[in-house]
Amino acid sequence: QLGRKDLAARAWDEFKGSARWERVEPKRVTVTGPDVLRPVDEARGVSTNGTAQWGLAAIQCLALVGDDWPAE
Repeated sequence: QLGRKDLAARAWDEFKGSARWERVEPKRVTVTGPDVLRPVDEARGVSTNGTAQWGLAAIQCLALVGDDWPAE
């Protein structure tokens, strides 16, 4: 529902409040053996799916917030 300031504020608060990525410090590990063809370094806790979901949430949040962008 666009144009509702209460939903815009809630969307922004929930988006920022659920930003676990701000607190995550990924540790790099090397994956070898039968799991991969060649050894590769990965950051545990970071995935393409999680990153994509965060990006989609940001786009939705921007649509809900509209002109009511917080002044912080």
